Amino acid sequence: MARQWDKAIAAYSEVIMLKPKSWEVWYKRGVIHAQQAQWAKAATDLAKSLEFGSPFGQQGHLLALAGAGDAIGYRKACAEQLEKFGKTQDSNKANDIAWYCVRFPDAIIGFPTFGPLMTSPASAPPCS
Repeated sequence: MARQWDKAIAAYSEVIMLKPKSWEVWYKRGVIHAQQAQWAKAATDLAKSLEFGSPFGQQGHLLALAGAGDAIGYRKACAEQLEKFGKTQDSNKANDIAWYCVRFPDAIIGFPTFGPLMTSPASAPPCS
């Protein structure tokens, strides 16, 4: 079955007109944009989903900003995530934020990186 992205986006756009504060609809439309590599549109929709209380979408939003080449937006979003979750006791949340915010060079000014291990794992010595 062929995917009908345009119809899905049109349907979600209609629902957004009726329920503009529904994070679920913004999130789902953002995911569809991301699946089509429409990064700027995905970033916009996923940001809206977060604005309206989505418990999902932080990572997708960060990746969409990176995909769109929006380095400033990406840095800002990472900084916001670190501010919000920087002292979390939830190891999964901490791992997610760290993974997405150190993955790209200079994502956060002054944030420690892991040097060559992050950019070239093949050059690292094997674990014993």
